[in-house]
Amino acid sequence: MKITVIGSGAYGTSLALMLSKKENNEIMMWSHSNKKLNDLFDKPPQNIKITNDLEQALIDSKLIFL
Repeated sequence: MKITVIGSGAYGTSLALMLSKKENNEIMMWSHSNKKLNDLFDKPPQNIKITNDLEQALIDSKLIFL
């Protein structure tokens, strides 16, 4: 299931990591800042994608967390 997490602060990052533990989940994290995105993970889990393109983050999402 595709899940989008809007925001990459402590709450959004923790939520994305928790949701990524279920292998069927595809997690899309969105942040307004490219620098923030680069600082999030040295190596994100395989099922977490990170973007600053809001439209891309929302397409086909079944759940959206703000």
